[in-house]
Amino acid sequence: MNSFLKELPKQIHDRMNEKGIHDERIKSLNEFLKVKSENLSHGLNIKTNLEKIDYSDILKEGEKNFSYSHKNLLGKDITILNLDEFASTEKISDNQKKTIFDKISAQWNKKLDKIDLLHCALSEVRVIIFKDGLKLKDTFELGNVVSGNSYNHVIIIVGNNSDVNIMIRNNTDNKEIVKSKDGTEKIITDCTDIFIGDNSKSSIVEFRNLSLKHFVYGKKFLYLNDNAVANWVGIDKDSKIAIIKQHTVLEGANSKSTMSNILCGKDSEYFLNNISEHAEINTESMIRTKAGLRTSRAVVKGLVKINENAESSAGYQKSDILLIDEESSGVSIPDLEIHNDKVKCTHGSTISRIDEEKVFYLQSRGLSKKEAESLMIEGFYDTVLNEIPDEKIREDIRNEVVEL
Repeated sequence: MNSFLKELPKQIHDRMNEKGIHDERIKSLNEFLKVKSENLSHGLNIKTNLEKIDYSDILKEGEKNFSYSHKNLLGKDITILNLDEFASTEKISDNQKKTIFDKISAQWNKKLDKIDLLHCALSEVRVIIFKDGLKLKDTFELGNVVSGNSYNHVIIIVGNNSDVNIMIRNNTDNKEIVKSKDGTEKIITDCTDIFIGDNSKSSIVEFRNLSLKHFVYGKKFLYLNDNAVANWVGIDKDSKIAIIKQHTVLEGANSKSTMSNILCGKDSEYFLNNISEHAEINTESMIRTKAGLRTSRAVVKGLVKINENAESSAGYQKSDILLIDEESSGVSIPDLEIHNDKVKCTHGSTISRIDEEKVFYLQSRGLSKKEAESLMIEGFYDTVLNEIPDEKIREDIRNEVVEL
């Protein structure tokens, strides 16, 4: 362990010495070195193979280039902090800070696998606070261009009575990242905790456009207070392996959430696990997944959980997987966990292939086969794309996903 610590690059060494969490980071790193990598099992002999992930190159963190919009509001209406700064800020109360830390700790103190421990030990944390009553006309954009390994954690706090749209982009600056001499791919951990205040409305779009040289791991939580409304869209393009776990907690009465995902990959493997948890009365959730696969594989799991005191709540989930070629495969595993009789819950899933008759018809109208398939793929994703409120961002993403 001591010899390992001596090898830490300066930026990671400084990060591990942030106030209040040094001991936890050392503990996580120590556990990471002990724990073996285990495959994810999805039942029915379906597994996501994690044993092939090579951790030998993890200390070589690549360059990161963060960018933010609304620079005229930074430091006033919008505050961006590291963990040390967040601990001492007066932008929110000490009680709010404690509540936020308690919720994050509760999730990360559960049984952790090897990649969780790596993230806990090495991640760079940024906190973004939108003040109470803030009404943004334009989408707040956070960009992160990475090269090589990257361990990122963003905490977003939207104040009470606010209306904020947020776009988070994670791109690589080199689509053909050169492997290190021992042949390892690069690891990206991309974790998010989002807190939406009372009577607030927010649309959050996360777009990961990386490469087949990346193993991507995302663990994400969204918490909604009383009367809060959130529309959460995640888009994932190509990755060697992408494991995305998303969990919405409707802990405020009358809160509503829509959690949507687009998977659009070639030669990629995905594991997506979405959970909507209803913890208060009269809450409503929707989980929607659209996975388009070309020479790719996906496992899509969804769970609507209704807690005992969540009377008069409604939860829905729908998963659609489109197989564009014979080499692709998909599995959909919807689930319900209901502890209150006075609720409404439904789920459904489809797995289909490109309709060759429709492709032939479009070709007869003058389109090439590629153009016909692109048009059908666009229509397949349209339901989720139309949930993105910013027209420019919506059309930019539309152009990206139809390239499949």
